[in-house]
Amino acid sequence: MVGASITLSVITIVVSFILSVTGSFPLGDVSGEAGDPSGEFNTADVEEAGKRLEASYCAIIEDIASFQKNPDLERANARKEAFTEFAESLVGQYQDLSKDLQTDLDNLIAQANEEIEELEGT
Repeated sequence: MVGASITLSVITIVVSFILSVTGSFPLGDVSGEAGDPSGEFNTADVEEAGKRLEASYCAIIEDIASFQKNPDLERANARKEAFTEFAESLVGQYQDLSKDLQTDLDNLIAQANEEIEELEGT
């Protein structure tokens, strides 16, 4: 039971992170709703995160291809600046992700230890 809880909790946290990150992606239209903030596992959020990752990846490839057709140093520098700002804005979100995962895993480990103690006590 705890193993399934750990798996779903980690997936939920990671999917929420992906949704929040792709919501501010500097290329293409990958916006949408942020997902379920309740922390409950939701397959719709997983599907949305997958679509957003795909859209982000495709936007990068299309952007790279556009430079092959129409080289533009000014546009390239603007893209570099946009991605640098985007990456810098994610630092806090990565730290929050780390804290969320650590807290969730600590709680689940404590729950597993309690279940073990109950089984050993019977």
